[in-house]
Amino acid sequence: MSTLSHLCEVPPTLVAIMPDTQPIIGDSWRDNVKVSIQSLWCNATQAQAIQRLHDEGLVIRQTFSDGTTSQTSANDLLSRNGLDEGSLKQLERHWMKVWSLNWESKKGKAARILFQCSCGYNTEARQEAKQKKSHQLTTTRCAPYDFTGCLAHADVTYEISSGRIGRIIGYFEHNLRCQTGIMKRLPPVPLHPHVFEVALEQLKEGANITAIQRRNLDMCHQQEYRDQQSTHPSQANYRFNLQKTDFRHLYVLHYRSQGHQEKISCLLRPKFDRQVPDILVLLPHWAIVVSVGHQ
Repeated sequence: MSTLSHLCEVPPTLVAIMPDTQPIIGDSWRDNVKVSIQSLWCNATQAQAIQRLHDEGLVIRQTFSDGTTSQTSANDLLSRNGLDEGSLKQLERHWMKVWSLNWESKKGKAARILFQCSCGYNTEARQEAKQKKSHQLTTTRCAPYDFTGCLAHADVTYEISSGRIGRIIGYFEHNLRCQTGIMKRLPPVPLHPHVFEVALEQLKEGANITAIQRRNLDMCHQQEYRDQQSTHPSQANYRFNLQKTDFRHLYVLHYRSQGHQEKISCLLRPKFDRQVPDILVLLPHWAIVVSVGHQ
């Protein structure tokens, strides 16, 4: 199984901004495919430097066959650069997912994921892009590491079903400040996927927030969530207790599955964060109104 397959589970907290112009896909595994550089959260200086790296052929471009030797080589390349499954699950990881694309290939579903070094993630560039795309409010930097202007990034293409890695394009040279940097902010601890699964099933059955919270407390106490008994709390990279901030994402997932994602995303913008409990009470009624065709 691919070291990246787990990224197709519950979406991460950091949501990628899809560019208006998609990169050229073509053959899933061809090595001259264009990387979506405009999706990287960079300032102008970084963007020019990264474009120059690609124009001058200074990035790694490798395609891989189905053979064991080739796949071993692909996984070794990912592992050496901290892009293996174990490293990506660590809260202190240096890589962040900034863009992704899934499509149907001849062999099944395929995916491309664009990673950027968190030391190269420019807060102002991301805020500007998010405001332009969805008019979201300005937020402070949440990345664990400070911005150093690092140019490292990686574009990985793989088959979702088989896990076979087809192509890796990347620049893996981190600048000195990035290499010597230390964590300045504690990264947010994500909610375990099983907690989302249980809560989403409750929503499908019509449960309210109180019932979801009650079951979450009961299951946490009884250690009934997947991986809960086998993971020591001091080593866990997930949490199992639902928090107030989780409900917005939970409802977005729920209504997205029903085809209301655009209106839910509009309704639950950050400016409503302080009113989340009140909004969540209104959501079921809102969904009923939408379902019968009223605006």
